[in-house]
Amino acid sequence: MSKNLIFIVFILLLVGCVSKQEVALVDAYEKNINYHRYLLKTEKAQLYDDNSTKILLTATYLNAEIDQQNHTADEIFIISVQSDNSFFNLKGKEYSLSLNGKQPKNIKILNRKNKLLHDISFITEWSKNYLVTFNHVKSKQLFLTIESKKYGKSHLYFTKIAKYLFSKTKF
Repeated sequence: MSKNLIFIVFILLLVGCVSKQEVALVDAYEKNINYHRYLLKTEKAQLYDDNSTKILLTATYLNAEIDQQNHTADEIFIISVQSDNSFFNLKGKEYSLSLNGKQPKNIKILNRKNKLLHDISFITEWSKNYLVTFNHVKSKQLFLTIESKKYGKSHLYFTKIAKYLFSKTKF
């Protein structure tokens, strides 16, 4: 009986020790859960010219983690590009995007007020935003490549499942 009483008192003390700041932090996280989910699927790449960043590309993979065996939907990314060139156009001939070596199916320029951008991180007033669609890729690993004739190329690595499953290092 005394062991049960001690256990109940311990649980009550433990529950009573949660601070208001911790509760507020958890509430804020749950309120912005989509933002945090997209943040996990966001990568960035830079293209340089003499140690100066000329292009900053941030890509967010929108496809959710679902049953990949029956999944044949297109691969969709929101890509945000910041450039020192005000005439930058991802649809132009100077730049190219590829996913696992394949060209995009569609590139659509997004207005800054588009609701798709609401939960996406690293969207700024001076960036150009694109909705880029690629044909379905069977591989669980995705390599998004941006290439510029002038500044070279850079790769971004995404996975359809948790990235740690592809890591060869032990935790």
